[in-house]
Amino acid sequence: HYEVIDGQQRLTTVVLTMCAIRDVMKANQQLLDDTQKKYLNAISEWLFNFDMTAGKTQLRLELQHEESKTFLSTLIEEKSYKGDVSGSITKMRGAYERIKKELDGYLAKGVPTLTEFAVYFLTKIDLVVIESENLSGALKIFETINQRGAGLNAMDLVKNLLFSQASTEDFSKIKGKWKELTAHLKTAREDDMSH
Repeated sequence: HYEVIDGQQRLTTVVLTMCAIRDVMKANQQLLDDTQKKYLNAISEWLFNFDMTAGKTQLRLELQHEESKTFLSTLIEEKSYKGDVSGSITKMRGAYERIKKELDGYLAKGVPTLTEFAVYFLTKIDLVVIESENLSGALKIFETINQRGAGLNAMDLVKNLLFSQASTEDFSKIKGKWKELTAHLKTAREDDMSH
């Protein structure tokens, strides 16, 4: 298990894309040959596995906020989401639908075109994992990497500072307060602190 400091959005997008590929292939399973069915099985195994010891499904990606976590897990496990629809869920659902629509476009050109995209997506994208011995080291790496790229907005910098100064046992309390604070800022339309 890894706790992700930077890359949650990218990982979520990868998982949403894998779910969409699986769902489009599954909906057209009668068109798939044996090799394409093996790709479909591989995608399903990459999304989750069944832990026999615990007797439950183990997802490959779990989000930290409960409603987002629940929505993504129902999508991964091909269940129906019954909870409240927050802004983040609306965005994830919209992203999934947009990706699925793009894949339907590939499918319209033929199953081989869809398969070619799926194989490219699943084998040619590199994921770089940087492990840190502790959280303060991870936060320092996060800050250093993001100072060299496109730069962070003020909200990201404040959040990073809060977590880097806090003790580990306070993290869940800070997460809750941060979520509450950002919800208020969003309501007041002051959540874009990039200026």
